[in-house]
Formats: sequence, structure tokens, C-alpha cells
Amino acid sequence: MNGFRYRIYQFMQGRRGVDQYGRFLLLVAMTFLIVSMFTLENLFYYLGLMIFIYAYYRIFSRNLYMRERENTWYLTQKFRLTKGKSFRQKQYEWRYYAYFKCPGCRQKMRAPRGKGTIKIKCHSCNTEFQKKV
Repeated sequence: MNGFRYRIYQFMQGRRGVDQYGRFLLLVAMTFLIVSMFTLENLFYYLGLMIFIYAYYRIFSRNLYMRERENTWYLTQKFRLTKGKSFRQKQYEWRYYAYFKCPGCRQKMRAPRGKGTIKIKCHSCNTEFQKKV
């Protein structure tokens, strides 16, 4: 078994392997392939197969610079969509914090829920206002 592991290790030298974008592509490919089993359309099957082949091409590619650029692009897009927070973090914040905007400058602010009516001073424009949280 150690000989096989060593050969795999040697084969993967200088290759990127599976990164976040690769995992995403594999998940999308598997989703398309599963959807193709329940529909009569061959489009989902071929699209899933093409994405699957591209994902494995990325995994075994030796062009590290391009694979790193693609992964960085994917992570940037993911960060823009999620604003850097996971769903669990957002769920926690929605439960324990109230969000509102300053009437003067429209700055987004938050305050802990359950404090009743509180007086708030905006850090940007120094406007004071009251809110029930």
C-alpha cells in the first residue's frame, strides 16, 4: 500500500489538487447529473459531464498560476454574495441584533434586541435619535 501512496504522491507533485472552486464545480456537476436522472432532458447530463471534466482538469493541472487566479475569483464572488459571513453567523445576528439606518446619513447600524427604547447617536453624522429594539 505504501508504494501506491508514494506513486500518487509523486503524481500530484506540482499540481493544485482540490480547492474551494474545485469543490464547488464538483458539487454543481453532481447536482446536474442527479437532476438529469429525473428529467428526460439530456442537457443537464451533458452540462454536468462537461463541468465534471473541467473540475478534474483543474485538479490535475500543473498551471498553478491560472488555477490560483480562478480560485481567487471564485472566493471574491462568494465573499461579495455572502458579505463574508456564513448563514449561521447571519442567523445569529438576526436573532440577537436589530438593524436600522440613521435618518441623517443612512448609515447602517445595529443594536442588541430586547433593550426597549434606546437613544442612539450616529458615529458618522452625530445625529441623535430614538429607536425601539
